[in-house]
Amino acid sequence: MTKITDPEAIIIFDESLTTGDNYDIIQSNIDFINDMLGMLYMQEEISYHAMLSYWVDYYLTQMNNGGFAQFVHNSGWPSFGIQCVRNGLQAIGAAKHSQLFEKGAALVATLSPERLQAFSQADIDTYVASPELPILDFISDDFFRINEEEDLIELNSAWLKAHPALVIASGEQIDAEIERRADCVPDQDARIALRAKARRDHKIILALCAEANQKLETVTAGVSQEFNGARRTAWHFVTDQGHFYMIDEGDKAFMVRDRSNNIVCEIDVSKLQISQS
Repeated sequence: MTKITDPEAIIIFDESLTTGDNYDIIQSNIDFINDMLGMLYMQEEISYHAMLSYWVDYYLTQMNNGGFAQFVHNSGWPSFGIQCVRNGLQAIGAAKHSQLFEKGAALVATLSPERLQAFSQADIDTYVASPELPILDFISDDFFRINEEEDLIELNSAWLKAHPALVIASGEQIDAEIERRADCVPDQDARIALRAKARRDHKIILALCAEANQKLETVTAGVSQEFNGARRTAWHFVTDQGHFYMIDEGDKAFMVRDRSNNIVCEIDVSKLQISQS
C-alpha cells in the first residue's frame, strides 16, 4: 500500500471523492501539485503519474479555451509536458485522443525551432495573424468530436481513482505532508535565490508597466539580447499595447519596445520594495 510520504504517491483530498463531481479528484491532484511547485519542487521531482493527470487536464483546458494552437502557444511545447500529455492520454485509455495528439505533434514538427519559439512568444495581435495558427488548429475540430466519445474528464478521473499509488488523505494529513516536503526541497538555498530573482524580475516588469500606463498580460521568456552595446538577459513580456522586454541594470531598469529597441520608460529600482525570500 502506497504511503503519503512516498514520492510517487498521488495524493487526493478525501472530500473530493464524495462530491459526485468527476472533476473534483482531478482538481485535488492539481492543487497538491501546485503546492509542490510553490515550494520550489521541479515538475520532474513530483510523482510522474500525478503529472500525467495534471498535464492531460492542462491540455484539455487549453483545447477547450482556444484549440491546439493555443495549447502550443501557451505551453511553449515543453519536452517534459508534451511527454506527459502523450503518455497520459495513453495511460487513461484515450486511444483516439492519443492518435489525434500525434497528428498535432506532427504539425508542430513542421515548424523550425526558431519559428516555434517565435510563435510561442507572440503577443495577441501577432498570434491571431500568424500563419502558424491555421496550421496548428487543423486538428481542433476533431478534438471536440472525439471528446464526445472519449470524455477526458471521465477517463482521467476514473484512472486516478483506480491508480495503485492513490493516497486518500484528510486536509490535516495533506497539510502535514506539504510541510514535511517543504523541509526536503533539494538545493533549497539556491532555489530560494532563484525565486527571489524571479520575484524581482516580475516586480520590476509590473513597475515598468505602471510607469508606462500599460496593463501586463504575460511574461514570456528570458533571452540573451544586446542592449547598449552589451549582451544582457532580457525578459520579454506582453502588455495590452504589445510586446516589450525588460533590462535590469541593478540600479535602473528599462522597458524596451521589441524589434524597434526604443526605450519606452525607465525606473529607479532602488525605490522598489522587493522581497529577497
